[in-house]
Amino acid sequence: MSKRAASKRMQRGWGAPDFTGMFAGLMLLGVAAGVAMALVLPWLWSWIKPIIHGWTA
Repeated sequence: MSKRAASKRMQRGWGAPDFTGMFAGLMLLGVAAGVAMALVLPWLWSWIKPIIHGWTA
């Protein structure tokens, strides 16, 4: 058996799961989505509010 084949047999999966990078990425995505919503929603509401008031008046 070659050294490479023996090394592959000793491996157990792809390694220990380390989700730190994934969680950091999700946190950054959440922050970016929050900032985008904080900037876009007031502008969008200024367009939607008159339409809603027109339908319900």
